[in-house]
Amino acid sequence: MQYDYRYFSSIYKSGSNQVYYICYDYAFSPMKETKPSGEVVYKALIVQKQDYFDKLSLKMW
Repeated sequence: MQYDYRYFSSIYKSGSNQVYYICYDYAFSPMKETKPSGEVVYKALIVQKQDYFDKLSLKMW
């Protein structure tokens, strides 16, 4: 299963500058992890949308 970042309703940027793409009741944040071996692994943090996202998010449409 893959998430297409072209389809989202708004963007939330946290105080630590982490960006969340909000789609319905979930928010997705792309993450990059560098292993000790130097290998780079790309991941997505998936969280349930919080009420405060609505107050601080950037509406795209």
